[in-house]
Amino acid sequence: MLKLTGKGLMAIEWSLIGIAIILGLARLDLRFNHHQQGFILRDLFYLFALATAITNTAIDTALWHRGIGVFEEDVDFGVVQWKAPRDNITAAYKRLNAATNIVNS
Repeated sequence: MLKLTGKGLMAIEWSLIGIAIILGLARLDLRFNHHQQGFILRDLFYLFALATAITNTAIDTALWHRGIGVFEEDVDFGVVQWKAPRDNITAAYKRLNAATNIVNS
């Protein structure tokens, strides 16, 4: 069986984000330029989902570069089983908490 490394996982995540962006832009181009329709609620939901996916992938990448949450087959990606020094995990929690406080303000 082929083993997936952290670098491979990051490549897959960013590739899928790129495909989603391309398909989303094509969809908007088709709607605006060829069907002469305006922006609808469905587009807002799509943009929100895309922003969420990009944020999640960016956080995954940042944590991976710090050595936190490296992909291993026996890890279920739960916060409890992160393989990292305690100060790195604490720093990650503080950043995520600060980001949550900014969004909720």
